[in-house]
Amino acid sequence: MITYFKQTKLRYNELPGNEKQWLVRVMQKSELVKSPTPQWGKRGK
Repeated sequence: MITYFKQTKLRYNELPGNEKQWLVRVMQKSELVKSPTPQWGKRGK
């Protein structure tokens, strides 16, 4: 999702709450965003 905002030059912090929720729901439908295991906080060893 971060890459999307960088490419489109949108600022997530400036979106109203309802638009943030809508965008997250749309992104969850993408096969590119889906991951079988969460990647947050993982680092290579």
